[in-house]
Amino acid sequence: MADAGDPVPAFKDRLVFDEAAGELRDGPRRYLLLRPDALMTMFRLLPPDTRALALGALEQAVHQQGSDSARAYLAHGGGDVDMLLAIIERTAPQLGWGSWRFEADGDTLRLEVHNSPFGHAFGPSEQPVCHAVKGMLRGLADLWLGGYAPECLVQASASVKVAGPANKIDEFGELPVEKENERLAEFVSSLPAANDHVFIFAYAGRNSARGYTSTALRRIKTQLVANGIPTERISITDGGFREAPAFEFWLVPEGADAPKPSPTVDRKEIVYPVAPKRATTPVKKP
Repeated sequence: MADAGDPVPAFKDRLVFDEAAGELRDGPRRYLLLRPDALMTMFRLLPPDTRALALGALEQAVHQQGSDSARAYLAHGGGDVDMLLAIIERTAPQLGWGSWRFEADGDTLRLEVHNSPFGHAFGPSEQPVCHAVKGMLRGLADLWLGGYAPECLVQASASVKVAGPANKIDEFGELPVEKENERLAEFVSSLPAANDHVFIFAYAGRNSARGYTSTALRRIKTQLVANGIPTERISITDGGFREAPAFEFWLVPEGADAPKPSPTVDRKEIVYPVAPKRATTPVKKP
């Protein structure tokens, strides 16, 4: 929908952060910063029947409260409903509600939402979960169509990119530096074109010197960067101890859970040798 002008300041410019009162306000309306995964995990934890009721209640609540915001925007736009839709399109991404695009055709109002925080946070679902978006659309329909008849159809769907799991690509023990560099070059050449993250775990052996893993991780990361992997794609972690030194190389798609190290020797069992004290010869004063 084309931009219909700028009768209302942008939401991000209107929002007032009152730290003393602990409030975020847009005029009389108070807002709360809440992670969508916290909200949608609550729904995911509910039994299916209860979840459906709770999501329906969220839709009703947003319908009621969202209508209040929409009426304020409509008043600022001089009652121009096309202006209202343009303002909502601009405001939704500033609220973190994804990218909105309206299509108005006669008595039909369509809304396309990309990157919905509700669908993304909930994850794959056999049933729609973007009820908050539906509630807001109903509130807009009240104003744009002059009312929302019960028999009208409101549908919502969301596409969610599901990340594949982390995948261990390679693992090897302590190698001579030349052999290690060859193994690292093979690892880099096997990587796909996608910008997946590379996780590296280094495990010191039971008898390794103090600082073994930090030295090895710095050396390996330097070599991977030299082979063309951007440094921001590489995560290095001291994995603890195993019986013998070992290195794991994982490929982690964006959005996937990061792997965890798997040490086999408790750190409490490690005793580093005490360096012998140097013998000193007393210096006699002349």
